[in-house]
Amino acid sequence: MMTLDKIKNYNDLIIELEARLSKEPSNRGILIREIFVLWYVLLEGIKCENFNEGMLGKLLKEKFDMFQKAFNEDLDFIFIVGWMLSIAPWYFDSDLTEDDGYKFLYKAYKANSRNSLYKWAFRGQLNLTDKEMQNLNTDLKKNLDIYFNYGAAVKDYFLSLLK
Repeated sequence: MMTLDKIKNYNDLIIELEARLSKEPSNRGILIREIFVLWYVLLEGIKCENFNEGMLGKLLKEKFDMFQKAFNEDLDFIFIVGWMLSIAPWYFDSDLTEDDGYKFLYKAYKANSRNSLYKWAFRGQLNLTDKEMQNLNTDLKKNLDIYFNYGAAVKDYFLSLLK
């Protein structure tokens, strides 16, 4: 079985994540990766030869429902769902809004304010100084894997935002 981080094609990555999740439906790490990848593919309009937009949306909704049933108190899930909702809530086919996304981000930050990624995501409400922001960005660039380690797609996404 190929390691997930070596799969660069999003279509193939979704297929592999689906296969792994079907074998391990309670694997929160795989579920976090898949929910993020599905959202990201929809957000960026990335074409996948085996999935159309409707199928991707249906899969995202299915994975989101899995999150709500099994992991709704998991801070990493609260964070990533909050992040995605704060940017593009319409992909979740739910009543949740951008404001709910910010509430999720706040909940994750308040529960673990030492997590630099949670703090960075909530930075607009914290009135950080330029120096504090610079230190936060430097810390995340060096240590993102410590704060949120769910694969290359997630890491590359957040590192691109730090530039």
